[in-house]
Amino acid sequence: MGEYTRANALALRLIKKKGATATLRTHAAGTPATTPWAPGTQSSTDYSCYAVLTKFSEQLVDGDNIRIGDRLALVPTSGLAGVPHPGDILVLGTDSWGIIKSDPVAPDGNPILYELQVRR
Repeated sequence: MGEYTRANALALRLIKKKGATATLRTHAAGTPATTPWAPGTQSSTDYSCYAVLTKFSEQLVDGDNIRIGDRLALVPTSGLAGVPHPGDILVLGTDSWGIIKSDPVAPDGNPILYELQVRR
């Protein structure tokens, strides 16, 4: 793991303390379409995780890339079996948030947490 093992544990501990349990729902291509009028199927997999949801700074909200109502979700990688990608879903309580952007925080090449731009 390297020198960031303690940082990884700290990220998990703080997000567990200040955040909530969540579900990362990833999507993968399933069966391809056999005809143009019958679309193929898509499969999804749920991964349990923890997340903290915060607002973006007003200076970052430009109405284009980051819109009013978008949130920043911090998700630790420790214990997370899946990798979040744009188009996946983060479920917090009864709210489902679409993942717009996923940036890993990986100072030594191994992600400690993911910064997710999410939108309802």
